Amino acid sequence: MIPNELIKTLTDGSKYALLIHTSPDGDAIGSSLALAQSLTSLGKKVDLFCQDTMPDSYDFLEGVKNFKRSVQAEDWYDVAVILDCSDLERLGSLSGIVKVSAKTINIDHHVSNTYFADMNLVDIKAAATAEIIYDIIMTLTGSPDLAASEALYTGILTDTGNFSYSNVTQKTHLVAAEFIACGVNPEKVSMLVYKNHSLSKIKLLGLAIESLETGYDGRFAIISITSSMMDNNGAKEFDVEGVINLALDIKGVELAVLVREMASGGVKVSFRSKNSLDVSKLAAQFGGGGHKKAAGCIMKEGIEQSKAILKATISKIMIDINT
Repeated sequence: MIPNELIKTLTDGSKYALLIHTSPDGDAIGSSLALAQSLTSLGKKVDLFCQDTMPDSYDFLEGVKNFKRSVQAEDWYDVAVILDCSDLERLGSLSGIVKVSAKTINIDHHVSNTYFADMNLVDIKAAATAEIIYDIIMTLTGSPDLAASEALYTGILTDTGNFSYSNVTQKTHLVAAEFIACGVNPEKVSMLVYKNHSLSKIKLLGLAIESLETGYDGRFAIISITSSMMDNNGAKEFDVEGVINLALDIKGVELAVLVREMASGGVKVSFRSKNSLDVSKLAAQFGGGGHKKAAGCIMKEGIEQSKAILKATISKIMIDINT
């Protein structure tokens, strides 16, 4: 059930900013595009923001080229809506937009959400933020059109690993069925998202496999991606998406980790798990967060030191599991 106060806030204003996190994924992109379309149909002025460029694999989504990467000093907004973002830091350089907005709304499904806005709609049972946006649009304007349906379907598809993760529910499939009824072509979307990689990404996958290390009787695997690996192959930020699955897909692996050097310094760490291991708790030890089976954090140390710290921490976890 969508709160009446939130719907009122989405209809009373005239100028809206929709913001998504850095390193945008399909859920963040699709959710924001669909909500923007709905608000625009109501006569609202809507600006889309993301610090980083959009991954090429989402070029087929209508309106994806409308994202702005910076804000003008004179800009102001009646409402800033932050989507699929667990805390303000994940907005990167665009977090200041929140300060020039009269009201803020936080719409998310991450268990690690910090409830940072004036209004917080956080549903940790939702498979994706796109599921929540679907409910909002149904209340605001009725069924989404084809473009919005395709955007939301993409959000759900990518945040459920092609409907393969444990976050998939009966509602997930029912909502996806509604999008297909609107004209969404599942084969087309899946092909463009999952089978449309650049040559630079394929080369990066090869280097990632070479870097792979395993431990604890094959139950743990870690992949390292350095800045030189990215630069030498012309790989882009979004080419890293999905690389961690190379480690997680290995038979017997229960915990997979991806450590990646960032151009700005420090290391971005991604965690994925199978079975009952809760990686959101692991990420929280390093100031991060996420879901039970998918989480991440940022470490200030270099890549080798970060790996050493992570391995020491994970060693304790593996020992506890065995006792």
